[in-house]
Amino acid sequence: MRLTTLLLLIGTTLLLSSAVMAEDQQRSVTGRIVDNTGQALPGVNILEKGTINGAISDVDGKFTLNVASSSSVLVFHLSDILPRK
Repeated sequence: MRLTTLLLLIGTTLLLSSAVMAEDQQRSVTGRIVDNTGQALPGVNILEKGTINGAISDVDGKFTLNVASSSSVLVFHLSDILPRK
């Protein structure tokens, strides 16, 4: 249940706080990753699926990642859970 809630919050937070801006073909995605209590999750790996392009959330749970297109899929990985899309 905790994992589902965490992933739901990550997805919701990403959708609500993401800013996608055009830069030629690339897109810049920013967001903040939090747990179900609203606490920031530092050290979360964020990867663009199928690439080696990635970022790590900072101490405030914030990240910025330049991706290939608006249809790119991000994969989030926290060391104590399995990777999820």
